[in-house]
Amino acid sequence: MDLIGEKVDRQNYFSVGYDNISKSYILEQIITYVGCFSRYFKISKEQYEWFESHRDHLTALSDDFFTQNIRHPQFFFSEYPIENTDEQNKLLSVYEKSILTQNTPLVLKNKILDLQREIDKAERLVNTQRAMDLNQCRIRLEVMLQRLSDGSLSGWGEDLTGVIRKIKSLSATTGLCHSAAELEKFYHHVWYKE
Repeated sequence: MDLIGEKVDRQNYFSVGYDNISKSYILEQIITYVGCFSRYFKISKEQYEWFESHRDHLTALSDDFFTQNIRHPQFFFSEYPIENTDEQNKLLSVYEKSILTQNTPLVLKNKILDLQREIDKAERLVNTQRAMDLNQCRIRLEVMLQRLSDGSLSGWGEDLTGVIRKIKSLSATTGLCHSAAELEKFYHHVWYKE
């Protein structure tokens, strides 16, 4: 979630700010014990201002949110869909789409770069033939990045289709497969529809 006037408490894993979509002040908690995701709670402007004047009150409120989590009356929604009601998951979808569409070329570029980093990691763990296959995937991704930068990338590219198919056939590392799936999902559902 993109919070306006965001203030971050790194020691206690939360931040506060104003959300322009819901027109509310939000406390975002970073949850790290099951992967890494955020929970969002609506707070008042006064509670937001506690960050500067009464940080201990805000920390106590954050602790209360953590203890009661999704049962707290100020719970807005979670990035972890299993914690949400159907309505909250619809809301989560709205936020995900707004974030992705704010700057889709940059998001696509970052997802391609993430996949290239995972290819680099995986190359060290596989045999020579698989390393050559991964290198071909990297070259195809570099072509996509070039087309993205010159504005000629459009449609469901054959380059990406080949990369995804090759990575799936390699039974590669979890990180590589996850990055490939994220890129494929974004490209197909967001970029391709523009």
